[in-house]
Amino acid sequence: MNELDCDLADWLQATPIFHGLSRSQMMRLCQIVQIQTWQKDELIFEQDSPATGFFIVKTGRVKVFKVSSIGREQILNIFEQGDDIAINMLVSLSRHSRHLVSVIEDLSFKDVPQRLAAYLLNLNNANSQKSVDRSNLINPVTLDLTKTQLAAVLGTIPATLSRAFYRLSSKGIIAVNGSQIEVLDLHRLQALSQNGDD
Repeated sequence: MNELDCDLADWLQATPIFHGLSRSQMMRLCQIVQIQTWQKDELIFEQDSPATGFFIVKTGRVKVFKVSSIGREQILNIFEQGDDIAINMLVSLSRHSRHLVSVIEDLSFKDVPQRLAAYLLNLNNANSQKSVDRSNLINPVTLDLTKTQLAAVLGTIPATLSRAFYRLSSKGIIAVNGSQIEVLDLHRLQALSQNGDD
């Protein structure tokens, strides 16, 4: 067993889907694993492609999306290091099904400013950056996607997203400085994300 195989086995064993496999099982798995590299924006697979295996992201990010008949892109999810892109895996399927239900609900019942407010709140929660006092100010969050990607995630177009950012900033709810978003009024942002009233 060479050093590359050992490194690959260690990495695979650290991914949730392979927890519990013995070392000998892991080494057998390493014999059939194919390490592949794609360039940015390169297509990995298309809808209805034959299922010949599954992917696990080792480094980088992978965008899963659908394109409508008029060419509009809807991002379904963005997978990062260690995520399992095996739609037929039960744990992954359950998690992504809940995410898709949430996406459909947001697209059906919320306008773009509401979707943006919910996204910023989720991003803030994920970053676990909360203020140390009892004021409405919290630390700035950094957008983890480009605005074009974020527009696609929110089911809109960049121009509409820009108007939503402008609306929130003009009402004093947020301040925008490039990819840095400072929440000026947390309570109004929460209210907007829930009922659309600000």
